[in-house]
Amino acid sequence: METKCAQGSSIPEIGEDNNYSRNNAIEKLNQGPDREPVNVDKCVNKKIRHGPNNLATEKKLLREINERQQKGAVDHPCSSVENFSQLFINKKLLEEFRKEQLEVRSKISCVEKDLEVSRKDIESQRIQLVDLQQKRKEVELDIQNMRKQQNETKARYDRCVSTLSNARDLARKKDVKSLEELSLREGFSICEDKNDTADTSYWHANAAKELNQGLELGESVKIDEQCSFKACVSTLEHLSNRESGIRMALDWKIRKMDDLQEALDKLSFAKNSNRIAANKILWFYGTIECQNAKILEDKIFKKIKRLKKVGRGDTADTEKGKIGNPLNTRKTIQDLVRKARYDKYVSVLSNARELARKKDVEALQELSPREVDIFMCRWNRSKDFRCKYVRIKRKAS
Repeated sequence: METKCAQGSSIPEIGEDNNYSRNNAIEKLNQGPDREPVNVDKCVNKKIRHGPNNLATEKKLLREINERQQKGAVDHPCSSVENFSQLFINKKLLEEFRKEQLEVRSKISCVEKDLEVSRKDIESQRIQLVDLQQKRKEVELDIQNMRKQQNETKARYDRCVSTLSNARDLARKKDVKSLEELSLREGFSICEDKNDTADTSYWHANAAKELNQGLELGESVKIDEQCSFKACVSTLEHLSNRESGIRMALDWKIRKMDDLQEALDKLSFAKNSNRIAANKILWFYGTIECQNAKILEDKIFKKIKRLKKVGRGDTADTEKGKIGNPLNTRKTIQDLVRKARYDKYVSVLSNARELARKKDVEALQELSPREVDIFMCRWNRSKDFRCKYVRIKRKAS
């Protein structure tokens, strides 16, 4: 394919020259300043390798290749800078999103804690509501029982009034035998009532009225001296027994009312510490009063036993008058004792409130042991007091 010149040098043919220049251009492209292979457009590469063999066309293609190479060298760093800036912006946005996410998570955790506390409060309030509803039902049942007992008390009082009217009629008719039978029958009924004092509720005013009526009945009876003396003694015994039963029932009723009042105060969420203390002190001094009244009753019974030994005759009327005087004296003494105990209770309570208002802890500590000593003295002396106190505490709890 080569032709010899006159100088004897070999000249490549046109096709070989074209192939040579084409290969040289490709090598130049591949051996650029960066010495990195350049990805040339496939269409241009195809035209170089398979295009026409015209020299002008080859030069034009070389110019295009150089222009593309220069343009690619210029665009490459610009694109890398844009990519870097875009990555930096994306990184900043990602950090901001992470900070916002952490803040939102912290807020969510705080809200969840508050929600848990609210749930616990709601649960505790629900439990308290159930307990209060149960206590309310118990108080309503107690109130119904109290009303029932009040009706029974009214019935007993009506029966007592009818019995007294019957005894007055028999005394007016001077029927001693019927009076003795009535006295025995009432005595047995009182003994039966004493067996269940929890169901007995008489009032102290009615007992005093019955006692006065009994005394009037004893004074109005004008029969044989011995029979009148026996009737008077039996009537006094009957009335004293009835009075003791009424007093025991009244004490039980007061304690029951105190328990109900305490339960109602708890249901109404009132600050009832002073009221509860007052009720306890009132109950304490009320029991002391009953004990003193019992001592007076024992003295009166001793007086009656001495009167039984008195002989018949004119002395019966005088002794009968002496019976009424101790009874009236007993009532007066009971009133005085009751008033003294009440005044003492009021003074102790007012003193305690005044010391509490002044925040005098030492004086309160001195007052408290003194009252505790009084309480322990009664506790050690009386077994009935201990039983009643334990029973009341169990009911209150």
